[in-house]
Amino acid sequence: MKSKISVDSKVYDDLGGVEEIIATHLDEKLFEGLTEEDKYVAENILDALTGGRGLRAFLTIDEISKQIGRNEEKVRAILEHLIKKRIVHPPGKEDKIKGYELIHDFLSRRFFERLSPEARKIKTVIDIFRRAFRDWKQDGVLVSEDRLEMFYDIKDKLSWGDEECEFVLRSSFITYWYSENEWVKYFNSEIVIRICLNIIKGEENAKVMKGAIQTLGDTKEKRVVKPLIKIIDGDKRDDVRETAIDQFWFKLMDARIIDTLLKILKNERNYKLRKSAVSALSKYEEKRVVNALVESLHDSRVNVRAEAAYALGNIHDKSAIEHLIGALENEYSKRPRKNIIVALGKFLDDERVRPLLKSVVENDKEEYEVRQEAKWVLGRFSRLG
Repeated sequence: MKSKISVDSKVYDDLGGVEEIIATHLDEKLFEGLTEEDKYVAENILDALTGGRGLRAFLTIDEISKQIGRNEEKVRAILEHLIKKRIVHPPGKEDKIKGYELIHDFLSRRFFERLSPEARKIKTVIDIFRRAFRDWKQDGVLVSEDRLEMFYDIKDKLSWGDEECEFVLRSSFITYWYSENEWVKYFNSEIVIRICLNIIKGEENAKVMKGAIQTLGDTKEKRVVKPLIKIIDGDKRDDVRETAIDQFWFKLMDARIIDTLLKILKNERNYKLRKSAVSALSKYEEKRVVNALVESLHDSRVNVRAEAAYALGNIHDKSAIEHLIGALENEYSKRPRKNIIVALGKFLDDERVRPLLKSVVENDKEEYEVRQEAKWVLGRFSRLG
């Protein structure tokens, strides 16, 4: 007959209480029957299921696989082992989200306490990221700059699927100026393009939309041209359309945009869009473009007229000379006059231009800045010639 072992309160306390007794047992039995490789996978799974501040994390098998970098088949097999060892709680049949978690918080605390201070900090941030990601998936809530910076500090420790990338990109678009957005540079360019093309199909948040547009423009790829033209033609928000047009000024050059830009010059009431269209057209030397820009020298808005003069100078089509001369004679606003003078400076070999600019320099009634511009142009372009 086996003798009974009596454990009084002193022995119980010396052993550390029920949690310590169970934990010691787990340390001894946890990895029984596993190969060294499987032990390593099991440790990674337990680490993944240990949340920040020593609390349990609830993860799907897909999330676990992504986080530890193992295929689902391997993860599922090790999870079955941990479930049999009563370390991991299996998903219930009625659960809408099939996920896994440790059976008790004390196990999570046990694993958490084994970590170094730096590892604990990383674990806590990972847990914050997971919660934020789930909030976004459920309610569309994006994160603020302080959270993004926190995530960026441990970016190489996070698991990045397409959805996680989209969550962070969307958040970064509403937070950072485009030139300051390090997240765009961090992610794989193909993934970024795919996400941004999906965003611009119908995003309601204008900041997110504009961030995606700027990112696509920066790729300078032909495949982004048609989707951007569609935005210019069809989006109802002028600031979004303006951002799309600007990509064809700063970054993209494709003749497919010309018809759209010409329609804007002819029909658009918003002068900012007309101005952006003029700027974008300055890359194209087609006759119809020159004619449209000549018409824009007579636009009702000063900024559009000034930009049209500058664009005609860039295109350098000699048929524009007489129109620029005529515009200088009839234009009274300082900025357009200065740009007309700069544009005419590109045609100093034409016998009409140099005397005209000299007359501007010598005209005491002319605004000082305009006279100085003419003086600079005569000197600058004469030296270049």
